[in-house]
Formats: sequence, structure tokens, C-alpha cells
Amino acid sequence: MVGARSVIAVLLMLAAALVAAPWPASAAVEPIAGQRLSGGDISWPNCPEGMGIPSRRTLGNPMPVATASFAVIGLTNGPGWTPNPCLADQLAWARASGVWLSAYAMTTFPTRTELTTYGGWGPWRADTTGRRLRNAGYQQGVANLAEMTSVGLR
Repeated sequence: MVGARSVIAVLLMLAAALVAAPWPASAAVEPIAGQRLSGGDISWPNCPEGMGIPSRRTLGNPMPVATASFAVIGLTNGPGWTPNPCLADQLAWARASGVWLSAYAMTTFPTRTELTTYGGWGPWRADTTGRRLRNAGYQQGVANLAEMTSVGLR
């Protein structure tokens, strides 16, 4: 049996691997050393109110201020395997605003169903719980990369 710390370490490594390198929109201005920049995180809470999965209904929160220089867009609606319901619209806002752009994804401990569904698909032979967990985390990464690709994020 794999310890909780090992599983958390694997999930954190996968999350770190998914963070997109900062990518400027066409109008982004190169940062100047010593200059303080403002920006923000945008994700499912910024979608129009009431969207998303039942446990994470969107809140209709505002987008970053007009003077923002960067945005970090969340790919998920909270848990892994649940896409941000308005990712394409948020990406369009970021590109139109000319901000520097990056993305992140949440990886979550798989449910039994997710472990059964995804635990056998990955780079590790799935004959132990630890390997099934790694494969499930790997598949969350695959799903997030596919979501990035679907909206044109590099």
C-alpha cells in the first residue's frame, strides 16, 4: 500500500508539470525589472453564475482589473477531470486584454470509479494500488493537456 504522502507527492509533481510556461498574448508588454505588475487568477469562479458541476457552481466573480498585466487561468472546475466551463471565453478575454498568460490545473485524489476507469491506463503496470494511483494522476494530466490543446494553449 502506498502512503498518503507518496500519493500527494505524485499529484503535486503532476500539477507542477502541467503549469504552462508564461505565454504573452499578442499585445503583452515585456516586464521591466523592479516594476510591480498586477494580475490575477481566473477560473470557474469567474464564469457566469450557476454554471459548472453541482459541487462547484460558478460564482460570477469579476475578471482581473483592466490594468492587469498577467492572468493565470485554471483549467478545471475544481476537481480533476472536470473542465473549467468557460475556459474558451476566459482565454478570449485574456488575449483581447493583452495580458501575459499562464495556466494551471488541479489534480485530485481519484474516486473509486475514477481509479477503476483510469488506473490501468498509463506508463506504469497497474498491478498495485500505487501504480493505479500514478496512472490515474497521469490521466488527469493527459486530460488537462487535451483541454489546453482544445482551446489553443501551448
